Amino acid sequence: MGQLTFYSLFLFSLLVSQIFKISQSFPDFCHPYDKKILLNIKYKLGNPPSLASWDPNTDCANWKDVQCGNIEGHVTSISIIDALDVHSPIPPYFDRLYWLTNLNFINVPNLSGPIPSYFGTLTNLTAFIVSGTKLTGSIPRFLNRLTKLNQLDLSSNKLTGPIPNFLGQIKSLSYLVLSSNGLTGPVLITLTQLLNLSYLQLKIKQIIRPDTRVSKKT
Repeated sequence: MGQLTFYSLFLFSLLVSQIFKISQSFPDFCHPYDKKILLNIKYKLGNPPSLASWDPNTDCANWKDVQCGNIEGHVTSISIIDALDVHSPIPPYFDRLYWLTNLNFINVPNLSGPIPSYFGTLTNLTAFIVSGTKLTGSIPRFLNRLTKLNQLDLSSNKLTGPIPNFLGQIKSLSYLVLSSNGLTGPVLITLTQLLNLSYLQLKIKQIIRPDTRVSKKT
C-alpha cells in the first residue's frame, strides 16, 4: 500500500511539473515591448479590421494568431491570414521581435512590394510563409542567414527570376514550396544538398528533375 501511494504521488508530481512547463512555454501574458511593436505594425498596415483583435486594451497573448512562447511573454509566432483589407507593403518593426520562430502572411492579396531585407535578422525563424500576396522581386538572398529554417513557403506571389543557388545552403529545410510565381530556369542541382528536404513543390518554365531524395510536385 505504501509503495502504491508513493508511486501515485510520483505520477502526480510528474504531471504537475509537466503542466508547469507548459504554462511556462505558453504564458497568458505578452511582453509590453512586443505589444508596442505589434501595435506599430498594425498602424503601418492601416489599422485594418482584420486585425481587430490587436486591441491596445487587451493582452497580445490573447490576440488572434499571435502566440507568446517563452517565460518572459515574448511573441514567438505571428500569422496574418485572410487579411483582404490590407493594402500596403510589409511594414518595418518585425525585426524587433527577436524571439520570432514563425512568421506567416497567408492570403493577403493586396500585400505588395518586395520581401524586406531586414527579415534576414530573424535568425530564430523555423517557419516562414508568404503565400497569396502581390509581393514582387526575386527570392531574397538573406534567406541563407536563416539557418534554423525548416519550412519555407513563397507560393502564389509575384516573385520573378531564377531559383537561387543559396537555397541549397539552408541545410535545415525539410519543406520548400515556390510554386505559382513567375520563376524561370532549371531546378538547381544544389537543391540536392538539402538532405533533410522531404517535400518540394515548384512550377517554373523549365524543369530538370532533381535528385530522387527529393519528392517533387509540380
